[in-house]
Amino acid sequence: MQRIRLNLDFLRSEAELEGRFGLRRFAQTAGVLGISSVANFVRAVITAKLSTVTLGPSTIGVLAQLFKLSALMA
Repeated sequence: MQRIRLNLDFLRSEAELEGRFGLRRFAQTAGVLGISSVANFVRAVITAKLSTVTLGPSTIGVLAQLFKLSALMA
């Protein structure tokens, strides 16, 4: 009888651990999912810097005006 009670206690403790909200697991999952956002941001910054160096400030100003115009029309 005591052996069954010990097994039930063990099962109950396992169920409590699985049923609880795991903050560590959530943080790991959020970190993995957030990597793509960080990578896209870094890519955008590098692309902007390279295009500024390549095209020059005057061409970037013209491109910015064209992008604003296309955003206004959309």
